[in-house]
Amino acid sequence: MSDLMTNQDPEQGQQTPLSEKIEANRDALKRYSLEDALKHYSVEEIIPMMENPKYTPEELEKSKRIFKSATPKYTLDWYVKWVASIFVLCAMSIRGVEGLQMFDLALSAVGISLWLWVSILWHDKALILLNGVGLMFLLRNLVSTVVGL
Repeated sequence: MSDLMTNQDPEQGQQTPLSEKIEANRDALKRYSLEDALKHYSVEEIIPMMENPKYTPEELEKSKRIFKSATPKYTLDWYVKWVASIFVLCAMSIRGVEGLQMFDLALSAVGISLWLWVSILWHDKALILLNGVGLMFLLRNLVSTVVGL
């Protein structure tokens, strides 16, 4: 049995704490598939390595398998886009229900206005165009519904 598979430290002849062994072998585990890893490590050793993976900045940058969000979290635009999305989804949920067209238009207008704000914060011309024109259509229909045209 190799030194990697035991908790025995060959130089000192004593047991190495499992947490130290896991940390020392984390990089080695990345080279194995799960099936191969089971040949070299016990399940007790593999699970902590898989639950708390540590990636180098280079691995994060080059990886196509590690999920990385395109936008930062918990910034102003992050909160506004989620609130805007909730408004748009609420509007979509009542779309086509008889007697609720006014609420649909109002919720949609608020949601699209907030998305327009986000697109301006992001300097995204395509989203600015989409949400700006969409807001004009919604406001035109909202005014037409209120006036009764």
